[in-house]
Amino acid sequence: ELIDFWRFNVGYAREILAEQPISSPGVWNRTDHRPLEGVVYAITPFNFTAIAGNLPTAPALMCNTVVWKPSLLAMHSAHEIVSLFEAAGMPPGVINLVSGDPASAVSRALAHESLAGVHFTGSTGVFNHMWKTIGENMGVYRSYPRIVGETGGKDFVLAHESADPDVVATALLRGAFEYQGQKCSAASRAYIPSNIADAVKKKLVAGVKSFKMGTVEDFTNFINAVIDEKSFDKIKGYIDAARKSKDASILVGGKCDKSKGWFIEPTVIEAHDPQRAPQPATPGFISNFPNPFAQPLATKADGLGDPSSGLIDGDDADEDGYEDDDDAWLDSWVPRWRLPELHWPEWPWPELSLPSWPWPEQGWRKAGVAVVAVGGNVS
Repeated sequence: ELIDFWRFNVGYAREILAEQPISSPGVWNRTDHRPLEGVVYAITPFNFTAIAGNLPTAPALMCNTVVWKPSLLAMHSAHEIVSLFEAAGMPPGVINLVSGDPASAVSRALAHESLAGVHFTGSTGVFNHMWKTIGENMGVYRSYPRIVGETGGKDFVLAHESADPDVVATALLRGAFEYQGQKCSAASRAYIPSNIADAVKKKLVAGVKSFKMGTVEDFTNFINAVIDEKSFDKIKGYIDAARKSKDASILVGGKCDKSKGWFIEPTVIEAHDPQRAPQPATPGFISNFPNPFAQPLATKADGLGDPSSGLIDGDDADEDGYEDDDDAWLDSWVPRWRLPELHWPEWPWPELSLPSWPWPEQGWRKAGVAVVAVGGNVS
């Protein structure tokens, strides 16, 4: 996947450089791209080595100098990636790997006058803090820092009443518990209609019980330890809260043991009242709502945090009378917490002010359709 990042980025760089303004007869207009005036600070997470290698190299490909601060939990893989760069001939000083206390490193970097950009993947709280700090330091910098970030979320799985219970259960098991749920795309809550809820729960429990847990040296182990003791304690805290809550019950899993590593059983929590049940910010959990369609999903979803992605599953999503209107089905079933202000103009839409066909070869190189991402974080 890291190789894919590098190959795609080279293609994107060529497209950026090739896109030039229109030149009229007797005139040559040209855009010259140059690097930012300063240093790009790349901050990468522990749970995605491909992203960790991509964040410092993307700005470096565009001739920027990069300071790369990887997670302390992934220093070895970062060192190996830099070693590959050096073996391939990357000059010294282009990508500069640093380690140390995250808070101290961030504060020093964001206070430096030469900060020209931030390339970040990590938690929402950290990114919000960095953005705020950069705003407060605007009088320090030589230029306006470019800020690019991807943050985590609480991903949902929304099953239609026509969905196959086997497919839903497989999607939940793999989506929630691969890599111990320690990834931004891990499913952490599910909305299951009442007509298939019992079948899905039965298959979920059986699937979790079939998982083999142990060390990473044994490739037959599907579940391994979580990354560190801090994560262990946080996840255990949510499990303990669910165990004590009258609004939730543990269907399967819930055992935690750090005597020989930070091992936590895959855990499925059924939320009897989703508004009151404990809502873990750490991926790797499923909140199974037996009958979310009994009332508008906006009521169920309010206050549970933004998802970074989601899955909608069903075999016959049109059976409720929306066979001629896919948007109506989507608007009916997708939780509304990300779509409160969408208002489409009435048809016919106004004509776009586009030049007549054929378009100039260098101008209007791409034409397409605007895509609205439903239920996703946009950074």
